[in-house]
Amino acid sequence: MRHAGDSGLAWWLRAKMALRSGSLQDAAAAYAKAAAAFPADESWGEQRGENYAQETIIPDCRIAGEQAILALNRGDYLQALTLLYRSKDLYWADVADVAERVLTIDELKAFVDKQVPPPSQPIKPVEPDVYNGQVLTPDIQLRELLARRLMRAGRYQEAQNYFAVPNFRAAAQQLAQQFNMARQSSNARLARAQAYYQAATLLREQGLELTGYEMTPDYAIYGAGYSYLGDAFDTRELTHKSWIGAAEAARAAKALPPQDNRFLHYRWQAVAAAQKAADLLPPKSQAYGAVLCNAASWVIKRDAKTGRALYKRYLANGKPDAALSQFGEHCPAPDFKALTAKS
Repeated sequence: MRHAGDSGLAWWLRAKMALRSGSLQDAAAAYAKAAAAFPADESWGEQRGENYAQETIIPDCRIAGEQAILALNRGDYLQALTLLYRSKDLYWADVADVAERVLTIDELKAFVDKQVPPPSQPIKPVEPDVYNGQVLTPDIQLRELLARRLMRAGRYQEAQNYFAVPNFRAAAQQLAQQFNMARQSSNARLARAQAYYQAATLLREQGLELTGYEMTPDYAIYGAGYSYLGDAFDTRELTHKSWIGAAEAARAAKALPPQDNRFLHYRWQAVAAAQKAADLLPPKSQAYGAVLCNAASWVIKRDAKTGRALYKRYLANGKPDAALSQFGEHCPAPDFKALTAKS
């Protein structure tokens, strides 16, 4: 490499050779020279990697991505996201992992406020499985990712500022209102129960858009169509050296759901809210059994244990109801009006 010259490719190769020899400082210096040598718009087109997967190679973005790995390794997480975000959607999965799992919420919020402007034009509503010709830019996607993180943390008011899709923002407002009403102990028990159940159904039906993870465990990046990709921060089965340091791994683990860390995790959050609704209802009422039945239906095919626990709760406390003969499979809507009439 001594006679390779001063080209960007030569410095890129020097960076990799420095990494191979374990000299991170020399690698960082070589990467800096390589990064300065390539125009931002230079593209080498699609190439296949060693795993035969196709990748569009834009040297400026690829070098920045490799620099980001070094930044993560030395604990410079904001710099890592800055470098990765230069690629926008090219390495979106990596951007999402760092934004969602490595940065704290406040670090991500500061980054978005400084680097990721809101859309200049209003965004049209987005409906699942309906194509409306609208492209959600990486800026919009990152703001939505932040909004969902804020929602998961219960920071509902702040989250509204980052939902760009109007129907997602409206649903988030509704979810916040229902939880706020449900948690207000001065409200009537029935009103609180209804609010908890409304929040639960919102989480079940729109949880991906409101509180879902872009990557592990929900994979909103793929419309929750895949669940087998695994956790990028889980290095237990690696046969080669991992660049993920202990501090980065700890941050990534802390960002996962504290309970029910599984695919479509928000369904279990919905079940938890429904159980709180049941806590506030007369056990012998139709609404009590119906709430538990519906809650079971949201997870029973993925989590038979939770489904059985809900059924046992109904058997122990509820009253027999022919409409619940297929508990967790076919469930009537809770009749809250019947309780209102009795009160």
